[in-house]
Amino acid sequence: RSLRWDSPGKAASVLMALLFSVTAPADAVEIIKDNSDSSGITITGTWLTSSSIAGYHGSNYLHDNNSGKGTASVTFTPTIPQAGSYLVYAKWTESWQRSDNVPYIIQHSSGVSTVTVDQTTNGGRWHLLGTYTFATGTGGFGKVSNAGTGEPVVAAAVRFVSWDEPVA
Repeated sequence: RSLRWDSPGKAASVLMALLFSVTAPADAVEIIKDNSDSSGITITGTWLTSSSIAGYHGSNYLHDNNSGKGTASVTFTPTIPQAGSYLVYAKWTESWQRSDNVPYIIQHSSGVSTVTVDQTTNGGRWHLLGTYTFATGTGGFGKVSNAGTGEPVVAAAVRFVSWDEPVA
């Protein structure tokens, strides 16, 4: 089967999967926080539950119903078992009716970083937000916000994957 380079999203996904499978340590830690988890999820503002568009992780996803702009967020807080660098990914469902400027805020050992994503595309797959250093425990997180957006925002899941040897 050949890889079609004229579909950059798929090509990038395949290349990232190959890179990760070749270079990740055998004992890599993977933590997935889903919007419907019973712990580690903080929901602020009004969000509706849906499963009408495929591509989410778990049994459903949340959306802001295009209301309460600037007042709604979902925080995904993992329990980090070993300090070190982690790849942070987000997953959402895509629709032409979604916001193209959704802020994901990552709280990590060095501070806070914000990554803006386009939820009109790349849905149904893990989208890399970056690599960040996290301390052991629950001090770090990934948060989806609807601040500054003009269309509906989705919050489905955030994934943390250890990337290096543990920090002493």
